[in-house]
Amino acid sequence: QNACQQTLAILQNGYYLRMKDAFLTDLQYLHAEEHLIRKQEAYTAKDLELQQKEFNVKEILEKEKVIASLELNQDESKLLSKKQSLAQASKLIIDNAEAIQIKLKEMIEMQKKMADQKQAFYSAFFNLKSKVQDWVQQYVVIAPESGRLEYVSFLQENQLRTIAQELF
Repeated sequence: QNACQQTLAILQNGYYLRMKDAFLTDLQYLHAEEHLIRKQEAYTAKDLELQQKEFNVKEILEKEKVIASLELNQDESKLLSKKQSLAQASKLIIDNAEAIQIKLKEMIEMQKKMADQKQAFYSAFFNLKSKVQDWVQQYVVIAPESGRLEYVSFLQENQLRTIAQELF
């Protein structure tokens, strides 16, 4: 009875389906976020590449004493900043992948819970069915074939009878 009540509580008002839809929506958002982060990473990588080229040119100019080393230091600072931005974008991708993995694990756990609940419900159902069959065998008199009924003896309430004993 407990398994039936729990199953009814879970399935009532579409709880399981709503949770499944919520998980799928969360996964869609996370995948959309991943797409945007990857675009941001690509832009940052391109910006880093351009900054690296500019730094390489200024490094040559600084060696030839065309520009001051202070200007080269400023460009090196910009380059390091771009590298840091790229590293942050990579971390965001890892964090997003981790969030997706967590959502997938939650979804698997929910599916397992539902499978366990389904198994408990079937077990309770078959247990009830078995008990009903036992009760019918013990308390219900069934004729082996259809036809007319003749009483062989009188029957009284709560009178004990054996299984093979003729009643009619």
